[in-house]
Amino acid sequence: MRPPSVRTSAVDLQQRRVRAEHSRVQVQTQVREWIEEQGLQDWLKGTPGLVIGEAPVQALRYRIDQEFKGAERRWAANYLSSGLERGRLERGWTVRVPPRVLVLRTPTPPLNAETFPALTLVGAIEHALDTYWLRCARDKSAVSLEQVLISAIWHSALISQERIRQVASALAQRRLRICFEPQCPWAWVEWTGRAGNWQRLVFDPLTTLLALRWQAQHTGTALSTEPRPNVAPGRRIWTVLERDLNAESLGLRHFSNFLQCAQTRWHYRLPPFLAECARGRIDSACLPPAAWWRWLLGTPLQLDTVPGTEMPAQDASPRLPHQAQASLAPHAVIDIRPLLRSAPQRARQVATRLRAHKKAAGDDPDRLDVVLAQWMIDLLQPQRRKGVRLSSARELLTRVDRRLDAVLGGRVPADAAIWGDALQAIVQATRESQRNNVATALRLLDRSVRNHRCWDGAAQDLAANAQTLVDAQLLSEAEFRAVLDTLQRRAAPQECLVAAILGYRCGLRRTEIRGLRWIDVQWQQQPLLLVRSHAGRALKRDSGRRVLPLSVFCSNEELERIRQEHAATQKRIDAGLANRDTVLLLPDPEEPDQPLAETAVFDPVTEAMQVVCGDPALRFHHLRHSAANQLLLQLMNDPIAGAAGLPDTKGAIDAQTIAARRRALVGVGPAQRPLLWAVAAFMGHATPETTLGSYVHLLDALLGLSVRQVSLQPPAEVLGWLVGSTANHVHVLHHRWGVDTAWPDLSAHWVREVSSKLQQSLPAPTKITRRNTAPVGASVEPGAAAPPEMAALLNITDALDLLAVLAKDPNAPRVRRRVSAAQARRIHDGMAAWSGVCGKSPRPRAHGGRRGYAIHIGHLRLDRPRQLQQLRSRELRHIAQAWLDGLRVCWRARPSAIERGLSLHWRLHDSDVHAVAFTKVTDAVRWKKLVDLLHSQCPNAPSLEWTWRLEPSARSPLSAAVQRQRWASRLGLDVSAITCLPSRSFHPSRPAPPLGRLRVQDVQLGKARPGGSLTALDAAAYVMTLSILVRTKRPSP
Repeated sequence: MRPPSVRTSAVDLQQRRVRAEHSRVQVQTQVREWIEEQGLQDWLKGTPGLVIGEAPVQALRYRIDQEFKGAERRWAANYLSSGLERGRLERGWTVRVPPRVLVLRTPTPPLNAETFPALTLVGAIEHALDTYWLRCARDKSAVSLEQVLISAIWHSALISQERIRQVASALAQRRLRICFEPQCPWAWVEWTGRAGNWQRLVFDPLTTLLALRWQAQHTGTALSTEPRPNVAPGRRIWTVLERDLNAESLGLRHFSNFLQCAQTRWHYRLPPFLAECARGRIDSACLPPAAWWRWLLGTPLQLDTVPGTEMPAQDASPRLPHQAQASLAPHAVIDIRPLLRSAPQRARQVATRLRAHKKAAGDDPDRLDVVLAQWMIDLLQPQRRKGVRLSSARELLTRVDRRLDAVLGGRVPADAAIWGDALQAIVQATRESQRNNVATALRLLDRSVRNHRCWDGAAQDLAANAQTLVDAQLLSEAEFRAVLDTLQRRAAPQECLVAAILGYRCGLRRTEIRGLRWIDVQWQQQPLLLVRSHAGRALKRDSGRRVLPLSVFCSNEELERIRQEHAATQKRIDAGLANRDTVLLLPDPEEPDQPLAETAVFDPVTEAMQVVCGDPALRFHHLRHSAANQLLLQLMNDPIAGAAGLPDTKGAIDAQTIAARRRALVGVGPAQRPLLWAVAAFMGHATPETTLGSYVHLLDALLGLSVRQVSLQPPAEVLGWLVGSTANHVHVLHHRWGVDTAWPDLSAHWVREVSSKLQQSLPAPTKITRRNTAPVGASVEPGAAAPPEMAALLNITDALDLLAVLAKDPNAPRVRRRVSAAQARRIHDGMAAWSGVCGKSPRPRAHGGRRGYAIHIGHLRLDRPRQLQQLRSRELRHIAQAWLDGLRVCWRARPSAIERGLSLHWRLHDSDVHAVAFTKVTDAVRWKKLVDLLHSQCPNAPSLEWTWRLEPSARSPLSAAVQRQRWASRLGLDVSAITCLPSRSFHPSRPAPPLGRLRVQDVQLGKARPGGSLTALDAAAYVMTLSILVRTKRPSP
């Protein structure tokens, strides 16, 4: 059905380019000769100050139109226009430059040699499917997974090979989700794509009923009970089409013909960008399950009770790679490295050699060399995008092939669990300096193997550090209004409310909000917001320049808040306290030309968002994501009725507001392509590719709404077969629910009916519990709200950088961009007070004439100085962040225990940064309880392994074995967990400890991790201690 492709070589392409350039030069030479013939040599000489009338220009254009056609006409006309434009700009000519001749690159025509044959088969296939469903209803046959997939392809726009495999895998694992809260129920399956982003397919009503019926019939069965479970879904679907629908009589020869007909059908029924999204050509990121349920239900949920967020249960006793090798036949791996030794330009020939190698090996899917060859082919020739270089593919292969051969013995196991354990064992056995490179190569190989074998999910250890996730989150209109109400109840500064309005209504970035000047807000007949660069702030890119009509995007109340902030700044200008050209809209009180600190402006908004939505992953930047999604839904309300009111299509936004925004951004017209460019321009993006790929997260909802609206009501016999009833009963219920009711609304009753009937046979879903949205009280934060200084120390990386700069210069520009001058001075005073402590010490110290003192705040006691230490390793920073989060959670619940624990830690952990030393058993027990408390209160705290080393006291009456037994019994450890070192005599000036000295340190201590996790604990404890210090006005000596 595809037209024969025209193959060409690089030599032919180069020759065509040379001929085209030669023709262009000839055309330009001809235009110059015509100019000389008319006596216009001054044009060619570039004489300054010429006044050129329209007559000679029009004469030349007329002659060009008569002599040239096609590309030559465009070259000649543009050569004349560019010469006159250059003279006008550089030589001061007075001339009216004629317009250029442009080439509009339009999309492929809808009716062409490729789509026309498929379009002629759509009607026949649709009639055959309707007949097939009637035949199944009369025979009362069981529903198969292939039938569900066929219906999803034809009725739910499942028209991508990759999406078909993922949906088949999700349905086989019983991951069908249904929500009854909106006007019409939503049924979907979701999975994570290759890049690690969530993907989702929303079913139409007929496919939903089929999926419910199939899931009820196969409750308690596994995927292995399905016929041919390891065969690709396309082959299984084609078997059903060929057997039951007589596909060859319809003109179909294989599954790709059926899929192409479905793609052509949806090409004319969906908006163009949704059709591209359905075909998998737009890399978008859907909302994660928790955010999706919150968006559907319109209320925050407990994250641990959201359906779909639970992970599949793992085997309680995982099998290790060496245990699995007994069942694998040993096979010497054939080295395929020589097959990749070639010039980079011969990647296609290398792929051909790899295919020949697979064929010679019999295409055994379990042979390791065959799997590696297929992986190299996937890397060199991926679909629809440029593959990796041959040298890069060879480098990835050399990282893992010998390791895999040593662990797997030349054959790949058929069990996904054994395969995942093998990969994790390889990563753990690799040296730390090479671990990241090996893990990256194994991650790519794991993705290829799981795609070809239809395994679901990536290896847990390999997908943990993936950095390709899009942070997909958004707020609804009701949630944003609740955020504003929360800020007002908390008496947040006016600047916070203005920043939230500009972020949600206008889609501004954080830097754009802080860099807005007073003159960038124009209060004319129509209030305007000018987003532009200036001396104090440069935009992220040139496409960020835009003019936004505030009255179109903001309500009257929100406009009034912006006006009040603008008027407050104007008073300072009138009083001569600020320069009108440089003063900012949200200025620092002390320096009007400097912005407010980010923590003071954005942190209260972020905290209010997390309180309202119940999601701690929300950030201020998600307001910008919400603006992009809301605007796209509103602009698509005309081609997709009800899009502006998703998920409840009955509660759409005011039509006049949508029309005003459309006129302001697009104008008047039915075109859909300008809508995407309007959203991109509103967001400050150069093209819609960035907007759709990173900011729009509701394409799945738009696609589901579109397929629901074009769906047709099946016959009563088919409905009776799906719901387990009769056609007469279906007619009775239709009359009861309303004869004139549209099918999308009528289908909601049937989905509820089927779900209630099949509830006993379906697996029990996870109960959805709505989260209490009451204002946060004392149970979340003890005492008063955290000051901005403490909010600036939430992130361990930012806190360490800020404290390092503050220790050198409190007035550094980097500090002023993070916190205000008063806040910086407050943190600096706390650090200085702590570093100047001269309290009691186990060894004598010269105080240099200074009076010794200690800091007492609540139950916190600091009697020894402590200096800030940076963390060089990224891994240590992640561990320190987990420790810091655990300390904050425990401090909110039990502040006294944490303050006493910090006091003990700083008293014991004095000079040795590699270990904590105990001479009293009670101190060791209290310190161990502190670490156990962190683990019990915060599951994100790292699971660590400590090394306990005992230095027995030689002067103690107890033997070394008895001392070791005493420490182990009090700490609840096994005696073998404590390593006993040679006995030693302690300094005679101090009494010898009766049980010696016990030292604890990290097991993974090494050069790349100086101090190990103990250093990370020090950094987190330092930041937490300083956070407690800055809560008081002045540390008390």
